[in-house]
Amino acid sequence: MNQNAVMLKLRSCLFLAGVVLFSAVAAPSQQLPSALTTDPPPDKEFPAAVEAPDVMSHGARLNAVFYIASGRGPHPAVLTVQGFPGNEKIWTWRIPFAARAGTF
Repeated sequence: MNQNAVMLKLRSCLFLAGVVLFSAVAAPSQQLPSALTTDPPPDKEFPAAVEAPDVMSHGARLNAVFYIASGRGPHPAVLTVQGFPGNEKIWTWRIPFAARAGTF
């Protein structure tokens, strides 16, 4: 490698390190929404639930998972569609937090 290429690579690495360092310092100063850190109080009349019905489409059984929010509705809906088996297990813990935070 010539000297210019080495200097360019070094500058790129230093810039990236600076961005990472700045974001690590700036992140704690941001206030997280309470929806990310706390759950709403449980509702005994309308508790949260998870349903896993079978959805039939052209003779094939499709997996489905419904997360039902606690409290009297109506509630906003989030629809995610994946085509790979096992994705429902990967997203199971992410969807409620992301939906509650309004990031979808």
